[in-house]
Amino acid sequence: MIIEKKHLTGSRNLDNVDFCIIGSGAAGGVLAFYLSRAGKKVVVLEKGAYWPPEELGMREVALSTRLLAADTFKPTSGQYSRVNILHGECYGGGTVSSESVTWDFPRVIQEDWAKLGLTSYSPDNPKLEEYRLELRRLLEVQPVADEHHNPNNQLLKIACQREGIEWASVDRPCSFCMRCGFCTQGCRYGLKNDSANTFLKWANEKGADVYTGAEVTRIRVNYPEAGDWPWSEKLRPANPARKAEIERQLQTRQAPHQGHKFTVEARMTDRKQRLPRGVEPEALSLTVKARRVIVSAGAIASPRILLRSGLNTNGRVGKDFTLHSGAFTLARFQDSVIDCNEGINDTVECTHYMDFYRDRPYFEPERHGFFIEAAGSLPWGIANLLPGSGTQHLALIKDFRQIGGMEVTVKGDGVGQVTEDAILYDISDHDNERLIFGSQLVAKLFFRVGAVECYPSFPGMVLRSPEDIKLIENRQGRRRLGFKNKQSHLHSGHAFGGCIMGLDRKSSVVDERCEMHDLKGLFVCDGSSFPTTVGVNNCLSIMFVARKTADQILGLA
Repeated sequence: MIIEKKHLTGSRNLDNVDFCIIGSGAAGGVLAFYLSRAGKKVVVLEKGAYWPPEELGMREVALSTRLLAADTFKPTSGQYSRVNILHGECYGGGTVSSESVTWDFPRVIQEDWAKLGLTSYSPDNPKLEEYRLELRRLLEVQPVADEHHNPNNQLLKIACQREGIEWASVDRPCSFCMRCGFCTQGCRYGLKNDSANTFLKWANEKGADVYTGAEVTRIRVNYPEAGDWPWSEKLRPANPARKAEIERQLQTRQAPHQGHKFTVEARMTDRKQRLPRGVEPEALSLTVKARRVIVSAGAIASPRILLRSGLNTNGRVGKDFTLHSGAFTLARFQDSVIDCNEGINDTVECTHYMDFYRDRPYFEPERHGFFIEAAGSLPWGIANLLPGSGTQHLALIKDFRQIGGMEVTVKGDGVGQVTEDAILYDISDHDNERLIFGSQLVAKLFFRVGAVECYPSFPGMVLRSPEDIKLIENRQGRRRLGFKNKQSHLHSGHAFGGCIMGLDRKSSVVDERCEMHDLKGLFVCDGSSFPTTVGVNNCLSIMFVARKTADQILGLA
């Protein structure tokens, strides 16, 4: 059942809940379905609003500001660079407000995680292939047909063919598409198999309740268990008598709460209500008493919820945050009509330099490890990326139909930190080299197919010939600044870390089951629990980890 503030007559207290899941995106939806299917009482709390299909799509600015978090375009606070992070905040999370480009969780990343000691992620685990095939079947994942590539995507395909490098038609979770071009505004036809149209819908059918407009303010721990820190440390060296005494103390504290270890406090508001700036919406309180809690609010919100709740006993929450940083390049064509906002966006990717090809002989780790998407945008998005101002900018906007776009996205290895009010992050030198090489390649590809001008992600920079491509190095004297420059336009829709998995509580937040080392029964399962980036569009990877985690929680794997 989907419950909004308008359905409540006053504050509400819920108890006897087996699992309270915070967040309804890629991870939260999957967990809600599999846990409710197993007969567990599941309550999902989603900060954003519920938008049925008929209220979605074809309103670029209106829906971009409603499906995405309010701080989406607030950049990271880096010393040398700034990255704007896009993240969803609605029923279904980022799966609703994305292009839904779908890649499997890469085998090389499984191997990387196994080397970190997370052995259940080894490709030798036969369950992983079962999860992969199951998710692809349920989501109806299939490649985009060649005849469905719009002109912008055809440009990338043809350019790669001329350059002699690999490209691919991407997979998407959709068996039939109207090709309206408004995927990032949600699918008004209900055809995109996002979390809202699949796992959350199925979870509702199994009895799960989803409260929307429910912003979690605090997770309160009602009592400790023997496995919780510091009690686990006290029990380890204790003699039998002392151990028995500690266990009696724990049982005494547990008894009044009848197994409800956690109380989740939230405030319910009408997220669709339009209010004057500075006016706070009317709120109702929502309290959930639960045996177990799973935080799946994303790599930014999940650490912040834990930090606000004071659940950071080992000091690792918010740390090890990282991104796939991306840079757009737009190009203008003299006579060709591109109409990059028409049809499906991001259906072709240049895969030649992707991280999962790291064992190929041509792969250079210093500057490879990225992918290129034919990433056009709707008018508002294009207008924000074009250079200049005033009449210069207006002249380019008049040529909107002749504008094409590509985006280079790197498998980042910069490391930052999420705090309660900021994201401290800089791209690494390695990321910078990848962005420079990738953006130069994008410009080269555009000129290959007839572009007359290219506009990289630097204010005012215009490339008018292949000879200008070297300008992307953004040199100051002998220094190659590249994108380590706060004026460059960097963005990311793929955030990771902040509550990473690991074997040691001193260096990680959760274990291999996504359960907190220091607080048993509290799980963090989403992009924030990833110990590394994945180098591909990350939605299916997050669902994959959530699918595995659901089985581990239920004791099935």
